[in-house]
Amino acid sequence: MPYEKLISGEITGRTFQQGKRLGKGAWGSVYQARENTTRYAIKLPHLEEDEIIEENLIKEAAIQREVSHPNITPVVLFDYHREALFSQRGTPFMVTPLARTDLWNLVDDQISPERAYALSEGVAHAVATLHDQGIVHADIKPKNILIYKHRRMGIAGKLADFGGAVHVNENGAIREGEWFHMTHTYAAPEAIQSLSPTPAHDQYGWGLGVAYTAFTGIRLFGDEANSDTIHIEHPSFNLIQGKEKPLPSFELLIPQEMTHLHEAIEPVIRRAMQIDPQARYPTMDELLDDLRYRRRREEEKQKRQTRHL
Repeated sequence: MPYEKLISGEITGRTFQQGKRLGKGAWGSVYQARENTTRYAIKLPHLEEDEIIEENLIKEAAIQREVSHPNITPVVLFDYHREALFSQRGTPFMVTPLARTDLWNLVDDQISPERAYALSEGVAHAVATLHDQGIVHADIKPKNILIYKHRRMGIAGKLADFGGAVHVNENGAIREGEWFHMTHTYAAPEAIQSLSPTPAHDQYGWGLGVAYTAFTGIRLFGDEANSDTIHIEHPSFNLIQGKEKPLPSFELLIPQEMTHLHEAIEPVIRRAMQIDPQARYPTMDELLDDLRYRRRREEEKQKRQTRHL
């Protein structure tokens, strides 16, 4: 599809050529875009006369720009575009770097354990940083982990789509005027029951939607667009509801590919995915500390074994 429609910012004066649609969410759609020879992703709210939809994109951009982190997709530009010359108000839009793919599609390729670890650790650190600033993402899942090139590791995962993110206080109350949304298949059970996202809910989403997916290379669920159904394609999953029983171990899923790194990291992921939120890590910072400790311990163990050979 050629780049045809022009999106011109009223504030910055920058103009982007809108291309094919890359994805569609609850509040808006993401398109390929180009400014001169540079390609970007551009997010536009659904074309409905609904101020709430537009306000949500404004909130999303504000939260995403509030936290600067190498594993959070940066906002290149936020501006307003007037659909017609005499329209009364401009439509907000957000421009971000164009990703290679997302974690949902990356599992079609072979992800090495080392890359799976680097991706999972980076996103965990991003989530910990959000929580330190009183922000809950609320919708962590493979589709919201964008994959970019990385000079050392080859790939880097960046957390995206902050449309469901909210500020919460120490008591868990959401800031007045903000609202959230979550994908039920990747949501913590208590968040579905209470309809209130918490840092513990994000931890569960990281375990299920990032680390478990990256390390096993398996899509747990079918079409994410249908968030109320679970379709597990792997024959080892003999489950109706993945959240009611423990998911199969790495060893059962990938017996021919199990490595020492899988064995070292799986307990961290298991704890993050506990049904009882009190059984998870107290904070994402403590999860991250344990994740790194287990990685270092495994590296030291492998070095000792190598020296003895």
